[in-house]
Amino acid sequence: MPVSEEGKIDLPALLRALERQPRLVTIQYANNEVGTIQDIPTISTLCQKKGVLLHVDAVQAIGHIPVVLDGIDFLSASAHKFGGPKGIGFLYARNPALLKPLIFGGEQQSGLRPGTEPVAQIVGLACALKLACKQMEQHAAFKRMLAEEFCQTLRQSWAEVYFNSTKAGLPGLVSVGLPGYEGQNLTYRLDVAGVCVSPGAACDNTRSRNASHVLLALGGTAARNALCTLRFSFGRANHSGDGIEAAQRLVKILQSMPKRLL
Repeated sequence: MPVSEEGKIDLPALLRALERQPRLVTIQYANNEVGTIQDIPTISTLCQKKGVLLHVDAVQAIGHIPVVLDGIDFLSASAHKFGGPKGIGFLYARNPALLKPLIFGGEQQSGLRPGTEPVAQIVGLACALKLACKQMEQHAAFKRMLAEEFCQTLRQSWAEVYFNSTKAGLPGLVSVGLPGYEGQNLTYRLDVAGVCVSPGAACDNTRSRNASHVLLALGGTAARNALCTLRFSFGRANHSGDGIEAAQRLVKILQSMPKRLL
């Protein structure tokens, strides 16, 4: 689906796609690179009117922002994204009868998937999700504060900078563009300086060679400078002042590097 410069799904384009009666629409609740939060209630209404099933990838959203299940047929999430153990996730199904097994064997998980359930991971997921939801508002405010102080410090210290993320996006996620400075190079230098960042999605092993498809889809400035972009993610493990410190270390590195055309 085409998107706006902020990454919002083009709803008229979605409507045209729904006219072709697809079996399933799958959309991210929130984007992992620029933090855009989609209008899921409106999208689910459009899908329902056309009788099309909707799957929502809520990996980045669950435990960080309020998630509305109304109108969603399937929703997937991963425990490690909200403080739970790695290697386990869950799938919500409004109508479990729609699920069909892909592999067969034992009758575990109501016959949907054979194999011994990892009870410790399941309990860890449930406890982490309960805690994340309970502390969501407090943590979101803290992460937004860190992101805002980072952005303000960077704007004041470095003239040629722009942001692909918006204040209305995921709390704590900042996508910053620095024209003339390669994101991959900056990532290495920041790592040495004690700041962990990414030039794109951590699950994309082509990011060192190709521009992010997310930034290219945004078009405009984001697309033109896709190779000059960094993603900063602030979380509950950070401390007050970390946003300012991260920006200051970034500026110090930029001042030591020659600008070049990319």
